[in-house]
Amino acid sequence: MKALREGYFPIVLGGDHSQAIGSVSAMKKMYPDGKILWLDAHIDANTPATSPSKNAHGMPLAYLTGMVPFQRQWKCLDISKDICYFGIRSYEEEEVQLIKDEKVLVFEAKDCLTDNIDDIEGKIN
Repeated sequence: MKALREGYFPIVLGGDHSQAIGSVSAMKKMYPDGKILWLDAHIDANTPATSPSKNAHGMPLAYLTGMVPFQRQWKCLDISKDICYFGIRSYEEEEVQLIKDEKVLVFEAKDCLTDNIDDIEGKIN
């Protein structure tokens, strides 16, 4: 938050996916209309009920969208409007259903190849 208050717009590159909970929620407090480009191989929207591993590092988007009932204080994203996934290659069935139901813009890993760049531009426009 300090960097945002001082006028900086940080780009956060993380190691563990769960670091996004704090950085994204801080960004959304300062910039409520801000959007997220999620560069990852995973959708990271599992919940404790849908996660095969039950590890929180696979749930940051579930926290940020309010899908984890006992952690709703983190809710700051509308998954259908605030996020674009880029590079996805691995996901659970429930996550696929979620992004279909919410009409989330997703570019799978195969879409991100140099030969497919023109296709990406067509999906955005």
